[in-house]
Amino acid sequence: RFQVGPVLFVTLNVPGGGNNRGPGKAANGEFAARNPAVLDWMKAAFTLAGERKLRAVVFLMQANPGFKHFNEGFPEGGYRELLEVLQTESPDFPGQVLVLHGDTHHQRTDRPLRDRQGKPLPRLIRVESYGYPFMGWVSIAIESDSAELFRIEPQPWPPRESATNAQ
Repeated sequence: RFQVGPVLFVTLNVPGGGNNRGPGKAANGEFAARNPAVLDWMKAAFTLAGERKLRAVVFLMQANPGFKHFNEGFPEGGYRELLEVLQTESPDFPGQVLVLHGDTHHQRTDRPLRDRQGKPLPRLIRVESYGYPFMGWVSIAIESDSAELFRIEPQPWPPRESATNAQ
């Protein structure tokens, strides 16, 4: 993890494909050893950001953890605990929480995580990057003077022509 201005950036070893949990009810050894460390790292990041009175925590990982299924009560086993940490810690953190991931190749920016009453967590934003065959990149700027803090601008490739250029 590292800090830039009022933002703590935290990398997480969370791969796609079910967080490498393995098939069946019992988790494989790799997941059983790694996942508790990931969860502790997340909790420690929230604590550190709170102690430093930072305005945001940014989590970066590869996997799309399945926010929709989690909200519907059908979480994928490998991501359930990770999403529970986000669901529990985010409301108590006074700043913004940004979750950046890839995995499912569809760029999206939304507020995907719900509280236990089904309401969106207002300060948690997810940004999923582009992936083949949907190409592009996402510009994210930290604007310390803004209440929103992050300016998020998807940049599809090739750039879409404006209506006036297409005529």
